[in-house]
Amino acid sequence: MKKLFSVMFGAGHFFPYPWMGGNQALKQFSKICTDKGANIFGTGIIRKLVLILVIVLLIISAVGIGIIKHIESNLESIKYIEIPEVDMSEIQDGVYSGSYAAAPVSAEVSVTVKNHIITDIQIIKHINGQGAPAEIITDRVIEFQSLQVDSITSAIYSSKVILCAIKNALLGTNNQ
Repeated sequence: MKKLFSVMFGAGHFFPYPWMGGNQALKQFSKICTDKGANIFGTGIIRKLVLILVIVLLIISAVGIGIIKHIESNLESIKYIEIPEVDMSEIQDGVYSGSYAAAPVSAEVSVTVKNHIITDIQIIKHINGQGAPAEIITDRVIEFQSLQVDSITSAIYSSKVILCAIKNALLGTNNQ
């Protein structure tokens, strides 16, 4: 009783140059398989699948590079953000929410004001890479009652984003 089996060729694609024996190896392998009763599927579909895979990988790479360039541009612009002083005499008592985002860093804060003094700042959400140390900047803002405080050296981007979120909370604006 003869065993029937199927073979799909891929060898020719992996040996694309004549000196590698691709065509010769493919013909020999095909002959051996058909002599043993195998059904042979062509290499054309494998080549098409590989071509599609290469095209998809190139598209993904191009999109990825574009995203990385966008993030680098955002990070570079964060360093140079000028944060204006907020006139606390114009801010009424209350709890104010604000946010700021510049991919990949974002912050959402809640600022409590009593008698025109910032009494509390809560960080509701802070998406950061290595910028968690910047969260202590809220203590500096409360201590000096000013947004004109030094950024945390190891977390400049997050420091600026948190300060912008505080400014936006006090001024009632977002991402400006």
